[in-house]
Amino acid sequence: MRTIYEIDADRIATGKSRQIGQKDGRPPHWVVSAKPPPEGLAQWQGDGWLVLSERPAPPPPPVPDVVSMRQARLALSRAGLLANAEAAIAGMTGEAGDEARIEWEYATELRRDHPLVAALGQTLGLDDAAKDDLFRQAAQIL
Repeated sequence: MRTIYEIDADRIATGKSRQIGQKDGRPPHWVVSAKPPPEGLAQWQGDGWLVLSERPAPPPPPVPDVVSMRQARLALSRAGLLANAEAAIAGMTGEAGDEARIEWEYATELRRDHPLVAALGQTLGLDDAAKDDLFRQAAQIL
């Protein structure tokens, strides 16, 4: 017989253990190891336990691939960036500027991977994480 220990989705020991036979398979979310340390939160690292002082922060929600232009404009407005975004689009020159203004004025949706998002992000000083956050915020607007 061997002892296995249950872990949750964050790989934190739940405090549950059970005995299984040497030839029995290990169920999902259970690990074969030495007993987790009793102090703090014991997180399974694949080859041993790491004691944490607090539970890890949950990962951010996924970035939506697309939002409506209404949602995009409202998110920019709420972030205090709408006037700067519109000025940046108005200041774009040549064929790329014409196409950016057509997209901004007439598109019904905005894709995260659209070149306009990259161009505006650069002009507004937004890194990828900030653009992702704006898309997440926009998607929450009903």
